[in-house]
Amino acid sequence: MTGSGGTAIDDGVYGLGVNLLRTGHESRERYIGSQPSASLRWHAARHLDLSLAYAYFAAGPFLTHSATPGRNVQYLSAVADYKF
Repeated sequence: MTGSGGTAIDDGVYGLGVNLLRTGHESRERYIGSQPSASLRWHAARHLDLSLAYAYFAAGPFLTHSATPGRNVQYLSAVADYKF
């Protein structure tokens, strides 16, 4: 179903495989959330790169006011790339 502006208000939130994660029928809210992130990359040696990434997802009303409330999520990753 589309609203007067042409956007689907009953659609939902989808995963990477285009699988439906959360239907739009659970909440009339529209704001899903925001995700600031930061990353660092260091070329430590000729063959070695190190990287660190952090992200924080702040769930918005679409997720927090639904039948199964969503929550805030933090993500941290560290990667070492060795090329020979």
